[in-house]
Amino acid sequence: MEQYNLAAKEVKVSIKKDRERFTKTLAEKAETAATAGHIKILYQTTKTLVGKYTRSEMPVKDIGGKAIFEKDAQAARWIEHFTSLLNRPPPEILEARRDLPINCDTSSHREIVDAIKQLNLGQQQAQI
Repeated sequence: MEQYNLAAKEVKVSIKKDRERFTKTLAEKAETAATAGHIKILYQTTKTLVGKYTRSEMPVKDIGGKAIFEKDAQAARWIEHFTSLLNRPPPEILEARRDLPINCDTSSHREIVDAIKQLNLGQQQAQI
Protein backbone atom coordinates (compact mmCIF):
# COMPACT_ATOMS: atom_id res chain seq x y z
CA MET A 1 0.00 0.00 0.00
CA GLU A 2 2.92 2.31 0.79
CA GLN A 3 4.41 1.76 -2.66
CA TYR A 4 1.06 2.54 -4.23
CA ASN A 5 0.72 5.77 -2.24
CA LEU A 6 4.26 6.85 -3.15
CA ALA A 7 3.67 6.09 -6.82
CA ALA A 8 0.35 7.95 -6.77
CA LYS A 9 2.04 10.95 -5.15
CA GLU A 10 4.81 10.94 -7.78
CA VAL A 11 2.23 10.76 -10.57
CA LYS A 12 0.30 13.71 -9.11
CA VAL A 13 3.49 15.79 -8.84
CA SER A 14 4.43 14.87 -12.41
CA ILE A 15 0.96 15.76 -13.69
CA LYS A 16 1.11 19.12 -11.91
CA LYS A 17 4.53 19.92 -13.45
CA ASP A 18 3.35 18.85 -16.91
CA ARG A 19 0.21 20.98 -16.61
CA GLU A 20 2.26 24.01 -15.53
CA ARG A 21 4.72 23.50 -18.41
CA PHE A 22 1.87 23.11 -20.90
CA THR A 23 0.09 26.23 -19.61
CA LYS A 24 3.31 28.24 -19.71
CA THR A 25 3.99 27.13 -23.30
CA LEU A 26 0.48 28.09 -24.39
CA ALA A 27 0.71 31.45 -22.61
CA GLU A 28 4.00 32.21 -24.40
CA LYS A 29 2.43 31.19 -27.72
CA ALA A 30 -0.53 33.51 -27.06
CA GLU A 31 1.78 36.37 -26.13
CA THR A 32 3.86 35.87 -29.28
CA ALA A 33 0.73 35.74 -31.42
CA ALA A 34 -0.62 38.91 -29.78
CA THR A 35 2.57 40.88 -30.39
CA ALA A 36 2.75 39.65 -34.00
CA GLY A 37 -0.93 40.46 -34.63
CA HIS A 38 -2.03 36.88 -35.34
CA ILE A 39 -5.51 37.17 -33.91
CA LYS A 40 -6.68 33.72 -35.03
CA ILE A 41 -3.80 31.95 -33.27
CA LEU A 42 -4.31 34.14 -30.19
CA TYR A 43 -8.01 33.26 -30.08
CA GLN A 44 -7.38 29.52 -30.51
CA THR A 45 -4.68 29.51 -27.82
CA THR A 46 -6.82 31.49 -25.40
CA LYS A 47 -9.71 29.12 -26.02
CA THR A 48 -7.43 26.16 -25.22
CA LEU A 49 -6.16 27.84 -22.05
CA VAL A 50 -9.63 28.68 -20.77
CA GLY A 51 -10.91 25.19 -21.35
CA LYS A 52 -14.35 23.97 -22.21
CA TYR A 53 -17.17 26.29 -21.22
CA THR A 54 -20.70 25.00 -21.03
CA ARG A 55 -23.71 27.07 -20.22
CA SER A 56 -25.80 25.91 -17.34
CA GLU A 57 -29.15 24.67 -18.51
CA MET A 58 -32.19 26.67 -17.58
CA PRO A 59 -35.62 25.08 -17.66
CA VAL A 60 -38.18 26.25 -20.18
CA LYS A 61 -40.96 28.28 -18.61
CA ASP A 62 -44.62 28.37 -19.49
CA ILE A 63 -46.52 31.59 -20.16
CA GLY A 64 -47.10 32.06 -16.44
CA GLY A 65 -43.37 31.73 -15.64
CA LYS A 66 -43.57 28.25 -14.11
CA ALA A 67 -40.71 25.88 -15.01
CA ILE A 68 -41.46 22.96 -17.35
CA PHE A 69 -39.26 19.89 -16.87
CA GLU A 70 -40.82 17.29 -19.19
CA LYS A 71 -39.17 17.13 -22.65
CA ASP A 72 -42.46 16.84 -24.56
CA ALA A 73 -43.98 19.78 -22.71
CA GLN A 74 -40.81 21.84 -23.34
CA ALA A 75 -40.94 21.08 -27.06
CA ALA A 76 -44.63 22.03 -27.16
CA ARG A 77 -43.85 25.31 -25.37
CA TRP A 78 -41.07 26.13 -27.86
CA ILE A 79 -43.50 25.50 -30.74
CA GLU A 80 -46.07 27.75 -29.06
CA HIS A 81 -43.45 30.46 -28.45
CA PHE A 82 -42.12 30.56 -32.01
CA THR A 83 -45.59 30.28 -33.53
CA SER A 84 -46.68 33.39 -31.63
CA LEU A 85 -43.38 35.13 -32.36
CA LEU A 86 -43.29 34.45 -36.09
CA ASN A 87 -46.99 34.70 -36.92
CA ARG A 88 -47.54 38.36 -36.21
CA PRO A 89 -49.02 40.92 -38.57
CA PRO A 90 -46.33 42.73 -40.54
CA PRO A 91 -45.18 46.03 -39.07
CA GLU A 92 -46.30 49.28 -40.67
CA ILE A 93 -43.50 50.57 -42.87
CA LEU A 94 -43.55 54.29 -43.44
CA GLU A 95 -42.51 55.80 -46.73
CA ALA A 96 -39.16 57.54 -46.91
CA ARG A 97 -39.44 61.27 -46.42
CA ARG A 98 -36.95 62.05 -49.14
CA ASP A 99 -35.00 60.28 -51.83
CA LEU A 100 -31.33 59.84 -51.08
CA PRO A 101 -28.87 60.84 -53.81
CA ILE A 102 -27.31 57.64 -55.13
CA ASN A 103 -24.70 57.77 -57.86
CA CYS A 104 -25.66 55.18 -60.47
CA ASP A 105 -23.08 56.24 -63.06
CA THR A 106 -20.67 53.61 -64.31
CA SER A 107 -17.30 53.43 -62.58
CA SER A 108 -14.20 54.58 -64.39
CA HIS A 109 -11.35 52.20 -65.20
CA ARG A 110 -9.15 54.00 -62.66
CA GLU A 111 -11.72 53.57 -59.83
CA ILE A 112 -11.94 49.83 -60.52
CA VAL A 113 -8.15 49.42 -60.51
CA ASP A 114 -7.89 51.36 -57.22
CA ALA A 115 -10.61 49.20 -55.63
CA ILE A 116 -8.80 45.99 -56.66
CA LYS A 117 -5.52 47.31 -55.23
CA GLN A 118 -7.24 48.05 -51.92
CA LEU A 119 -8.65 44.52 -51.83
CA ASN A 120 -5.20 43.05 -52.49
CA LEU A 121 -3.66 45.18 -49.74
CA GLY A 122 -6.33 44.00 -47.29
CA GLN A 123 -5.61 40.34 -48.12
CA GLN A 124 -1.86 40.83 -47.73
CA GLN A 125 -2.29 42.46 -44.31
CA ALA A 126 -4.58 39.63 -43.18
CA GLN A 127 -1.92 37.05 -44.09
CA ILE A 128 0.79 38.80 -42.11
